[in-house]
Amino acid sequence: MGLNRFGVLFKKELSELCTFQNIIVIIFIAVIFSICGNVMENSIDESIEKSSSITLCDMDNTDFTKSAIKLMEASGCKVEKVDIQSDKYIDELDRLGKDEVVIIPKGFTQNIKDSKPSGIKYISRLKSLSTLANANVGSTVAVNTISEAVKSAIFADKQASGKLTQNEIDVIQNPVKVDEYTVVGHKIAQINITTLVSLVTMQSVFVPIIVFLMVTYASQLVMAAISTEKIDKTLETLLSTPVSRGAVVGAKMLAAAVMSLLNCIVYMFGMNNMMKSLMDSIASDEGLQYIIGELGLKLSVSGYVMMGVQMLLSILIALSVSIVLGVLAKDTKAAQGLIMPIMILLMIPYFISMMVDLNSLPVVIKTIIYAIPFTHTFMANQNILLGNMPLYWFGVIYQTVILVICIIIATRIIMSDKMFIMSISFDGKKKRRKNKKAN
Repeated sequence: MGLNRFGVLFKKELSELCTFQNIIVIIFIAVIFSICGNVMENSIDESIEKSSSITLCDMDNTDFTKSAIKLMEASGCKVEKVDIQSDKYIDELDRLGKDEVVIIPKGFTQNIKDSKPSGIKYISRLKSLSTLANANVGSTVAVNTISEAVKSAIFADKQASGKLTQNEIDVIQNPVKVDEYTVVGHKIAQINITTLVSLVTMQSVFVPIIVFLMVTYASQLVMAAISTEKIDKTLETLLSTPVSRGAVVGAKMLAAAVMSLLNCIVYMFGMNNMMKSLMDSIASDEGLQYIIGELGLKLSVSGYVMMGVQMLLSILIALSVSIVLGVLAKDTKAAQGLIMPIMILLMIPYFISMMVDLNSLPVVIKTIIYAIPFTHTFMANQNILLGNMPLYWFGVIYQTVILVICIIIATRIIMSDKMFIMSISFDGKKKRRKNKKAN
């Protein structure tokens, strides 16, 4: 008997939870993860293909370096030869239209003959702080391939004598060293790009998380408040008082804006203190901290303000949409399901911007993602640090336009009498069937 009662209660609870809107949410989440997975798979394939190709400048131009290049090509590496005309590497990358280049300097072969470690230069441009954008570094392929060529040459030269000197043994153990230079915007520093990304990655990881949580929290708060006021008839009573509906809408939006502004201010101060502590612990070496500062990878006060502006715009857009969805909600449970559109528009840019470089995606996919207003807030940190200011200001203008449109729609809905009869119900068919059975 007790088991039967438990079964009835379990069936009742499961039927209440297994609603149409919850099923739709599950389906949409599966679709989102599938889309993100496909995008990341394409980015991984592109990254792997990129790591197997090298842009190379052979300044030594000897038979030994030529044989080393042939060995690289024989191992499956695509070598594109270019001509570096000066040591102004930023200008040279711009002239060649490349993001990375390996330079074999003059005297490379002579150092090999003198049993001295030989060095090459690897210059790369940091274009994104995402995880997969810097997963494969071309310098590793170049160093490994050239090292194998050097080892083969030394063994071939000394094969007749049957004996290697200590210097030659040392060279074989570490035949090629690499001096890496990383370009950020219009600045360059001698630092490994992987090391540089690891030092600032904490900042770019936490920013999207904070944006996601703040927008979600603010949306749920406003939507629940509006739907509760409508259900309890508080909103109807408020609008029947001698106060214009425009004033009611303006007061709600202004109150939401003030709360959003306070959230953004708290975020900026908190983020500044958190990142300062993280950077001090991760980059304890003063030299590394100096390089990071010289490359402009530390947010200034103006940088935090600029991020706060885009965060405020995103929150206001979410709040204005939440007001409309709250009006459409039939009850509190329906309001929880109606937040799904905002969650979807947050999740897509949230996952993709953290993992891949959006600018490297196909034009169609990139356009769709950038059409989501929240994308620009997730990308604000990278755009400011890497100097992509045109993209940042485009995002501010685009978000402002979307915000104005959302406010106009919300105002018109609340100022009309339709708001009292407008609602979205996912269980209308079920109720109609119950009513027919009752009749």
